[in-house]
Amino acid sequence: MGIVETKSSKETADIINDITPKKYKKHAHEWLIQHGGNICISRKPKCQECVVYELCEYDEKTS
Repeated sequence: MGIVETKSSKETADIINDITPKKYKKHAHEWLIQHGGNICISRKPKCQECVVYELCEYDEKTS
């Protein structure tokens, strides 16, 4: 998605935690995991179903 570019999951988590508004922090981690598992699948993303398609920077987006 291009939200962050890091080399470790810890660094990714820290950045996402920093940029996530407080009111969404309770569920943001779960939502990102669900999105990755159900929509933004690594080998065959379902871009046509993605609610953040316009914000996504993935070079090989499908339409």
